[in-house]
Amino acid sequence: MLTVSTGLVFLRKNGPVILWGLLALVLYGWITEQVLAINCWKWWQLEPNLFYNIYSLFDITVWGFIFYHIFFQRRKLQLLILILWLIIIVYSFIELTVFYNFNTFHSRSYLCFSVAMLALSFTYFFSIQRKETPHDLRKDYSIWLCASAVCFHVVFFINLLTVIDADYWQYPDTLRVFHIFQSIAIIIHYIFICTAFIFSRYRRPDNHYRFTSPGR
Repeated sequence: MLTVSTGLVFLRKNGPVILWGLLALVLYGWITEQVLAINCWKWWQLEPNLFYNIYSLFDITVWGFIFYHIFFQRRKLQLLILILWLIIIVYSFIELTVFYNFNTFHSRSYLCFSVAMLALSFTYFFSIQRKETPHDLRKDYSIWLCASAVCFHVVFFINLLTVIDADYWQYPDTLRVFHIFQSIAIIIHYIFICTAFIFSRYRRPDNHYRFTSPGR
C-alpha cells in the first residue's frame, strides 16, 4: 500500500493519466494478491489462478498503453507495440481457453509479455544513451518505469521458465528460492514505481498526459 499512498500524494489532480492507470493497476494487484487470491476458495470455491489470470490481462493492457506513450514520437515503433500487444493478448486468451483454462496460469504467453517488456525497456535506455546532452532523470519518469520493468521481468522471466519446467520442482527448496527472488524483484519494482510517481511532479508542463521523450 506504500506505492498506492505515494501515487495518491504525488499525482493528485494533475498527475499524468498513464501514471493514474498504473496506480489503479497497483491497487488492483494488491487486492488480487491480499484479498481475492487468499479468500477466493473460502468465499466462492474458486481457484486463485482465476484471479491471477484476470489480473495479468489488465497488467498486459496497462503496460502496453504505457509503452505506447513512452515512444509517442516514434510512430513506427508505436505501430509495432500495438501489433505486438494484440498478439500477446490473443495468445493469452488462446492459451487460457484452448490449451488450458482460467484455473491454470498462462505462463507461456506471459513469458512473451516479459520478453516484450525487457526489449522495449532496453530500447528506451539505448535511445537515451544516444543523446548528446545530459539526461535529466527528474523530468523523465518513464525511465524509472522502464527500470522497474527490467528489475521485475528479468527475475519473473526466469521464474516463468521454472514454472514451465515441471522437473525443476522436484528439487528441494525450489519453492522457497522462487519466492525469495520473486519478493526481491517485487520490492525493487515498486521502489522504482514510487520514484516515477515522485518525479512526475518535476515533469514539464506540456507533458501532463504523455511521457517525456529522449529528445526533450
